Amino acid sequence: MCNKQFATKATFSRHNRLCTMENLNTDCDKSFSSRSTMSEHKNVYRSKFKCTECDRCYSTSHNLEVHMRTHSGEKPFECSVCGKRFTTPREVVVHTRIHSGDKPYKCLLCDKTFSQSSNLNRHMSTHTGDKPYQCYICDKEFYDSSKLKVHTRVHTQEKLHKCYVCDKAFGYPGDLKDHVRIHTGEKPFKCSLCHKRFSQSGTFRQHERRVHSDSTSELKQNEKLKFECTSCGKGFMKSSDLVRHSRSHSGEKPYKCGMCNKCFSQPQSLGRHMRVHTGEKPFSCSLCHKCFSRSSGLQTHKCSVQSNTTDELKVDDNV
Repeated sequence: MCNKQFATKATFSRHNRLCTMENLNTDCDKSFSSRSTMSEHKNVYRSKFKCTECDRCYSTSHNLEVHMRTHSGEKPFECSVCGKRFTTPREVVVHTRIHSGDKPYKCLLCDKTFSQSSNLNRHMSTHTGDKPYQCYICDKEFYDSSKLKVHTRVHTQEKLHKCYVCDKAFGYPGDLKDHVRIHTGEKPFKCSLCHKRFSQSGTFRQHERRVHSDSTSELKQNEKLKFECTSCGKGFMKSSDLVRHSRSHSGEKPYKCGMCNKCFSQPQSLGRHMRVHTGEKPFSCSLCHKCFSRSSGLQTHKCSVQSNTTDELKVDDNV
């Protein structure tokens, strides 16, 4: 056992399975925090429906067929409103909610609504502070399993997404999508000022900075006033920033500590507070390795150390 402490019983139980090796795959002696994760991993050792590109296995031929589209880039399903294409019908259903504004998933704690159940699940973690998905290599924790899955590729260097034109492989589907435009010549990013088109969002942003820096600065300044506080007139670029700011007027505190029931207006404040219960001190001094629960405490400590060091150097100079 490792004596690590946790804010909730659920996160402790998940971590405990790693320590006790409760879910151990006997094929490779690898341990997992849940049976579902172990079952998914075990597919590597089954070969009923196996991908010829990355050796990943599936229980049905249909699931393998859908998976193969991640390698081929095939997107047979089209949105009837904007023409955007997708690999599965489910993705089209979720996408159309952008046009309809439909948000069927509602948070029971703060009444915020979402277009996808996965987004609601991630949002719930802002209330609880819970990060149940942990990397078995570096112990980094995540709100949802998809973020953990993407993170593990940093360690494994796995590249599942292969270009169907030149066979170059990528770790992330977004990188493959950008690369394929080299072959297709597609340029989806259009400058609203000079109408020049670009294949990469990064190149487009670089063009804006270099060619239209004055004009884009003016546009961005106007964008900041798009969402205005009705109480004080302060403007914000994002509606979410306005929502957070409005709590300073209303006194609303939707984020509740599961240990002592204390409430907070911001999820970051709840996260800092949870360290009071867990004893976690993630900020470490690089000089003396003393640890602190807050970054402000580390900064104060660093200033104190630097001040003492400077005084000692002055004494040495005067001797």
